[in-house]
Amino acid sequence: MHFFNFDIKKAILIVFLLILPVFLMTLDRSKTEGNLIFRSFFFINSKIQSVYHSFTSSIHQTADTYLNLIHTKKQNRNLIVENKQLKSSLALMKETQKENERLKTILNFKETNKIKFTVAQVVGRDPISEYQLITVNRGRNHGIKKNMIVINEKGVIGYVFRLLDDFSQVILLTDPHAVIPAVIQRSRTHGIVEGSNKNVCKLKYLKRRDDVKIGDIIVTSKLNRLSVEGFPIGTVTDIKKQQYGLTQEITITPFINPSQLEEVFIVDKTSSR
Repeated sequence: MHFFNFDIKKAILIVFLLILPVFLMTLDRSKTEGNLIFRSFFFINSKIQSVYHSFTSSIHQTADTYLNLIHTKKQNRNLIVENKQLKSSLALMKETQKENERLKTILNFKETNKIKFTVAQVVGRDPISEYQLITVNRGRNHGIKKNMIVINEKGVIGYVFRLLDDFSQVILLTDPHAVIPAVIQRSRTHGIVEGSNKNVCKLKYLKRRDDVKIGDIIVTSKLNRLSVEGFPIGTVTDIKKQQYGLTQEITITPFINPSQLEEVFIVDKTSSR
């Protein structure tokens, strides 16, 4: 017979199953707590709820951690970009500050010196040439002439070696081919400064008895067409006298650093100090 056909026994069973939960709920708590069925049902239900709570908490925690991680990565990317922008701005500010300091130095130099000179910027260096040369952005069209002395606020750099319409090449005083008439400021003893290497020069043609000491300042002299007198070249840092020689070998450390040149002053050789 089909299950859904009416049967008094089945009807009684269905009513019993419907009434049983209500009956259990209406029992006295002290009686139901001791009931095996109630305790089993309560135990299983609590375990299910505990597992469900742990599972959902774990999902929420994992989701929160993932979202926080994404947010943190986004913040890190933004901070990296902002840091790069700040570094670029700081570098630009430092360069602007240096530029202002250089311009201030040029203005101060003009105000404190009555000599006539042309300001030029270093625009190139020649690492291949046999000479130690720098290229500046002033030339024949700016009134520059060959052999004009080139200086900065610290001292002599060299002199104009090659001349073009809008550019000039300056040979540095440390070049072995460079020759500059000079005088010891203290004793007024004359000699010739010649380049030796990238760091030092030599003061030559001094006699053994000529008065020169460590620390003496060497300046330009006016012995030929090259220069105006009195521009500082460097200081004496070493003196060697041969036992039987007639001369002495004098080493000079220049006041300028050739590798740090940016602006220079080209002196009109007809000017006077």
